[in-house]
Amino acid sequence: MEQIDCPLCNKQISDLLKHLRFSHKIKNDKEFDREVKHKETIKKSQEEFSAYVEEIKYKKKKNEITDEGYRELITEWINQHKKR
Repeated sequence: MEQIDCPLCNKQISDLLKHLRFSHKIKNDKEFDREVKHKETIKKSQEEFSAYVEEIKYKKKKNEITDEGYRELITEWINQHKKR
């Protein structure tokens, strides 16, 4: 039987429907769509945060911000983006 990756957890599986039903407790298409959208939202947020961190690391490297300023900006971003 062919192995495929689960779109929610990336595990190699042979029976997607069975895996979704028992491992992720997904009962129907709506629940599946909601979980996929949730995962995509989390990934987008992580990518945005990563890009922001790289941007302020660059500014820190160029001495445009201090270590304290760096920490404040990270904390501020996290607080602004909690439970969007």
